[in-house]
Amino acid sequence: MNWNYRIVRYPDGRAFALHEVYYDENGKPLAMTVDPATFVTDAEDSRETVIEALKMALKDAENSPVFDPPKEWFNKEGNDEDHI
Repeated sequence: MNWNYRIVRYPDGRAFALHEVYYDENGKPLAMTVDPATFVTDAEDSRETVIEALKMALKDAENSPVFDPPKEWFNKEGNDEDHI
């Protein structure tokens, strides 16, 4: 499964946020993280780890169009998963 960071437009245009979006083998989006991306590492990682993740996120965001996920992705109640 492939993934990248995408700027996501929330339903009704109420907000934009950076999420990880996951794709099937044909490149069709099939899931995204419930919460926007955060850049936190374990204590044993270095600041460079965060910087590299930020660079990757910026590159993905700049090179991909805004993603408008299906509205039903935002209406799943009781979802304890990390992805919707």
